[in-house]
Amino acid sequence: MIYDLDHGFCHVHIPRTAGVAILEALAAECPNAVVRRWKGRHRRGWQIRSEVGRERWAGLYRFTVFRAPHEVIESDWRLTLDAIGRLNEHSREHLVEQWFDRLVRVREHGRFDRFVREEWLGEFSGIHAGGLWRTFCEDRSGRDLGVEPILFERLGEAWGGVCDRIGIRRVELQRMNAATRLEVKWPKRLRLLVDSLFAADYERLSRLGKRGGRDEARKGQGGRSGEPGAAVAAGRDTER
Repeated sequence: MIYDLDHGFCHVHIPRTAGVAILEALAAECPNAVVRRWKGRHRRGWQIRSEVGRERWAGLYRFTVFRAPHEVIESDWRLTLDAIGRLNEHSREHLVEQWFDRLVRVREHGRFDRFVREEWLGEFSGIHAGGLWRTFCEDRSGRDLGVEPILFERLGEAWGGVCDRIGIRRVELQRMNAATRLEVKWPKRLRLLVDSLFAADYERLSRLGKRGGRDEARKGQGGRSGEPGAAVAAGRDTER
């Protein structure tokens, strides 16, 4: 997550939505920008509001890039596999502890279905009940923080307007989710479970004009949500 009080903006970074490309572009143009992470994870909007104060927060241009949850998970799987391929004896020294531990866990089993259940739906997940928007763009009581969503697939055409609004030159976004384009095959019931747990996100995407989404699972393919462990339990029930 990056914000700048001088330029008056805050980018709320939902995972796997070109956040690193956005951060690098904005940091290069805004030398006083502040970059924040929390316990190796993306910070939530409410945490930045607490840091800068409600009055300053209200005056910021607050934006995020929003993407279908199953696409976020697929992208995260590809990124994880790419990172596993680069692990070596020195990796622990250079990587954030939580990220290194995740890579080791996933390397040991190498299964997409287990990755989804453990890293996104269960023990190691940091997503609240309600999905991605609830986690990153609402406060702890579930009140909306007034963050403006940009659909991931429209980021390229919308980016120039973002730069104009911030008041910087139109810099190009580099390295937008550049992980290997590995095809991901979903077990049908697992995909339906993700669609159900992230239902609020898919509804928001539909209102924004996103086509496809969760209905794809019902055509034969094959959130996450909850406190750690809750969604995994739901998944086991579904599988029965």
